[in-house]
Amino acid sequence: MHEHVKNGYLQTSTFNKRVWSTIGDELFQQTKKRFTVFQSKSKFNRLCKKHREFSDLIAHTGFGWDPISNTVTSPEAVWAEYIKVRFAVLKNIPNYKLRRQCLVPIAYCVLHNFIRSQGRGDRMFREYENEDMLIEGEREAEEFSFQ
Repeated sequence: MHEHVKNGYLQTSTFNKRVWSTIGDELFQQTKKRFTVFQSKSKFNRLCKKHREFSDLIAHTGFGWDPISNTVTSPEAVWAEYIKVRFAVLKNIPNYKLRRQCLVPIAYCVLHNFIRSQGRGDRMFREYENEDMLIEGEREAEEFSFQ
């Protein structure tokens, strides 16, 4: 897709049908999987959106890019301000009564059990079933637990 953009085939915000067909053929040659024009357009639109969001973040004052670790860098205060502006919904988090808050862990357990019953081959469930598996921070938590 990048080559088609560089070659000037991007019309307004999309390609014409001939170019989408060519992209589909190129993807098939590389992956041996057929993708519909709709699938390719959807992926292209998602990538454009992610690129726009990333570019906006980097352009925001106080943010930078560390090419060695491939991470966005900024002081904590800049992140905090960005999150407040970007996710304004967090300003109005409702306060729930304790009685309702106590139901949240039960809801998580019910949801966990439902997913477990429906997704028997779930990779994460299999991965964390191993009792001997070390989980980051778990050992420290055990050391501080009351006995």
